[in-house]
Amino acid sequence: AIVQDPAVIATMPIASPLAALLPAASPAGLTVQFIALVGLYHLAKNGILVATHYLRQMVIAESSMRLAATVFDDYLAMPYPFFFGRAAPELIRNASTSVNAVCIALGAAVSIIAEALVVVGLLLVLLWHAPLITVATTALLLVLLAGLQFVGRPAAQRHGAETQTLHRERLEILQ
Repeated sequence: AIVQDPAVIATMPIASPLAALLPAASPAGLTVQFIALVGLYHLAKNGILVATHYLRQMVIAESSMRLAATVFDDYLAMPYPFFFGRAAPELIRNASTSVNAVCIALGAAVSIIAEALVVVGLLLVLLWHAPLITVATTALLLVLLAGLQFVGRPAAQRHGAETQTLHRERLEILQ
């Protein structure tokens, strides 16, 4: 609306106080400044998103590294008879696989919690402004998600079992 008719800035509730703070006096100058402000806003927002993603990955990587070091220290500290009748490559694989699984679960949990907080915030805003439509839409989405879980879970379990079998066969071939 501002690009098509710069004079509308004076009637917009958020833009008019902001326009008074900007140095340009002409409507065309205000339009350019608003475009620049919107661009800076998006750059800052995306920079914050990149920074939070980076920090989240750093925390997960640091936790994984410490967990892996602890697991391998414990593995090496086992009494000698523990290793009788066990294949060392399988023990090492089990230790590294378990650490990898924990790291994947940790990353997924952090992502789920972050997204859940965003969803809760959006739902609260929507409930405040349009409660009936929000409740109806949420109920419909929950029914659809339950249907997807009902249909998709057996396929995911079959895929997981096949993947585990392939990994086990590959390890047996390597030994």
